[in-house]
Amino acid sequence: MVTKMELNAYVNSVKKMLQYVPGRRQTVKDLRHELEGYLGQNPEATMEDVYRLFGAPETMTGQVISAMSQDEIEKNMKRVKIIRTLAVVTAVTV
Repeated sequence: MVTKMELNAYVNSVKKMLQYVPGRRQTVKDLRHELEGYLGQNPEATMEDVYRLFGAPETMTGQVISAMSQDEIEKNMKRVKIIRTLAVVTAVTV
């Protein structure tokens, strides 16, 4: 049986690897919904079953990223870097 902690660890791994991916929040939300639906229908499922059906977090992330264009990824990376820089500058000046 998959515990809430194991489920959160799986989803958080995917979330962390998708940090520069546009639509990350929706992708993670959809993944969590799918996982919870699967586990609701299969309460005795183990993490091995989850990995077999959904793949490792790295595999899941790779599938999402490979469906995107390089321009989308680069544009979002620049946006995230600008936001982080502004956050650091703001924190230093306060």
